[in-house]
Amino acid sequence: MKKNNYILPTLWETITDKQYVIPVSEYLELAFDSLLDNEIIKTVPIVNLMLFGNNLRSSIKNQLLLKKILLFINSQSDLSTEKRDDFLLQLESNPKEKIRIGEKLILVLDQADDMSKPELIGELFKAFVAQEFDFEIFSRLVDGVNRVPISALSDFLQHDFYSVSTENTVALAFGGFMSFSVPIFVGSDEALISYKPNSLGDLLKKYCGKKFT
Repeated sequence: MKKNNYILPTLWETITDKQYVIPVSEYLELAFDSLLDNEIIKTVPIVNLMLFGNNLRSSIKNQLLLKKILLFINSQSDLSTEKRDDFLLQLESNPKEKIRIGEKLILVLDQADDMSKPELIGELFKAFVAQEFDFEIFSRLVDGVNRVPISALSDFLQHDFYSVSTENTVALAFGGFMSFSVPIFVGSDEALISYKPNSLGDLLKKYCGKKFT
């Protein structure tokens, strides 16, 4: 069986077992070779899987993916054991849903174009685990995070909406976090597009705002 057949169960083993959900930020400061040689990091199942039969030391893409996964894992360290266990119990009764969620996590982490995004994805995942919203909303949120430049996300999460630049507001609208309207002025050929955060934007602000404070 190919290594890829193991990645989803190994990912779930990593993020649902408290002993593996460790703060890894201090280790991520290490040079990559030192990171791979770190005995604590090597105890994490997903790291072991990626090391096995995969030349991480010569693959920049896989090195970056591993760091994204570790950042995501780090973001789960304050998730309560009770919520983690309740979530896992629900998944065990629905194997197809477990696969679907696991595949989504791997895809969005791989697609993240900035090392701050795995932590944002992690914050949204914790809210999903706590049943603050369903999987469809989670998917729309994380897909939106990956569509928007980190500079625009940071601007929105750090500031009051009316302080966000026009350029960043347009980028956020493209990500699905803004609604817009075009009022019609009688006797005028000009229309001013008006933006405001929608329900997805409100959720992003609520659950990820602390990451940039």
